[in-house]
Amino acid sequence: MKRNNINNLDYLKNIFCDETNRFYLYGTGKTGEDFYQQMNHHIKIAGFIESTPTEKQKLGLPVYKWGDSDLKLTVKDKIIVTVRTAKFRDEVENLLLQDSLIKNQHFIFYDVARRIISFYKNHIFWLSQIDLTITTACTLNCRDCIQQIPFIKNKRHLAIHDIIESIDNTFRYIDYCEEFHVVGGEPLLHPQLSEVLEYLGTHYRTNIDTIVIVTNGTILPKEDLLDALKRWNVRVEISDYRKSSAKSVTQKVDEIEAVLKQHCITYLLRPMTEWNDYCGDCNDGTVPSSDALTATFDICPCAGQTLSIHGQKAYICSRSSVAEAFGLTEKNSGNAISLCADTINTKEKLLEFSIKITERGYIPYCINCHSEKPIYERIVPAAKQME
Repeated sequence: MKRNNINNLDYLKNIFCDETNRFYLYGTGKTGEDFYQQMNHHIKIAGFIESTPTEKQKLGLPVYKWGDSDLKLTVKDKIIVTVRTAKFRDEVENLLLQDSLIKNQHFIFYDVARRIISFYKNHIFWLSQIDLTITTACTLNCRDCIQQIPFIKNKRHLAIHDIIESIDNTFRYIDYCEEFHVVGGEPLLHPQLSEVLEYLGTHYRTNIDTIVIVTNGTILPKEDLLDALKRWNVRVEISDYRKSSAKSVTQKVDEIEAVLKQHCITYLLRPMTEWNDYCGDCNDGTVPSSDALTATFDICPCAGQTLSIHGQKAYICSRSSVAEAFGLTEKNSGNAISLCADTINTKEKLLEFSIKITERGYIPYCINCHSEKPIYERIVPAAKQME
């Protein structure tokens, strides 16, 4: 979103700090329930909204059908969209836009709302997810890798002191995150992964709800890593490609599951047959307009959900983080926020950046992912190997 008289922190702050405003949550699923439980003592939540309600009440509040005469909204009533899936978020947004409602004035997405409320009412900079890339080495060579690993010429492990610098810079500004993801490449290839987890756990475990390791399921964790995983209650997420069309992928999913169970380590198996194609239309030779790039950025599920930290920079897009750090694209200050300045001012800049408000309405790296189609309509086989 391009910064203007509506899309800025002061305007959004006033929405949630105005005690006379009432809020309706669009969505009665788990995301709506969780948001209510977390935020109802900070803002006045008057009810729920659904496109097709299946119940009349939720958590003791009325459930309205969108468009019904019973739902009489005033200028003091705002809608918080509590829908997580990208496709359904777009559907709700389009429905509200068709009824002449304005984003960030009449309706706001729940993740934006939570960050604003947490920052200005609890004085906590809260994020749902932080990504930290520790290596570009990988055991696979996936054509459509979101991190673009096959295209990095000089693959390497980040030095432990550089990783520690990134972690320290992160928590200099971020007070709390729900999930801290340690990723690659394949993070289990990094010879000092257990040390990374020890440092993260020792210094910042109370700032994180869940530490997550994302692995492609091709490497059995070693004993020192298993100890660190258990000590710091790390969740291991295993990408399972056994049912994908990528027949050349050899995994050790069963063996890894058995080892994790034996050591009482939490894990999550993620079967994947398809991926989203982040390349979009960027290779068709056309130069997209600013409006087209803004539209791409606005509907991108990658940007805005996660901050990727690398050294002294925070990126709203993990692809741009890896591309800049490992030489796939020229560095551009518009893709990141520097983590070297005054803490309070940087926190506010970082907060605004994290909710997708920029000077241009997009980031320069968007030209590499531009497409007129939303990401959930761009499907490719999972883990298709390059020769």
